[in-house]
Amino acid sequence: MIGGSSSIRGFRVRNLGPGTHKPSADDQRFFQIIGGDYKFLFNTEIRVPITKSLSTAVFVDAGNIWNIKNSKTDGTEDSTQFKFRNIYKQLGVSAGTGFRLDFSYFVLRFDFGFRFKRPDLFYINDGWKVPAIGFDNFFSKIFSASERQWRYENFNFTVGISYPF
Repeated sequence: MIGGSSSIRGFRVRNLGPGTHKPSADDQRFFQIIGGDYKFLFNTEIRVPITKSLSTAVFVDAGNIWNIKNSKTDGTEDSTQFKFRNIYKQLGVSAGTGFRLDFSYFVLRFDFGFRFKRPDLFYINDGWKVPAIGFDNFFSKIFSASERQWRYENFNFTVGISYPF
């Protein structure tokens, strides 16, 4: 599984991979294991303290999961199988910001992640998709009920305990 508060925070849990596969609604609803044999995950985060127990962070996450073997019985190329030549096309990339509450015995995180590269949309601009958001429409995109579909496709809010890596 990949996506969620401890991996690629711009994607929901079990909503990325393997390869360019897009998990179906049934895959996500019934919590079937969407996994792979290989996992590549890259996280970087810059934390800036505001007070003793509150800090903010800016992060970038990238990665995906893949299978070792071709799962197609007809022998055609399987987009879930790891091929080094396809790694660039199949990486999911997200970036965002968040807050950290440090209670000295545990850290509580609130992260807002945006998807910038979606492997399931590899056929459109190699999957790169910059969310259409700016200072003029930020609050309407994030809080408006009419923008629910936009939020689902581009944005993820996660709550986590401890640091993501």
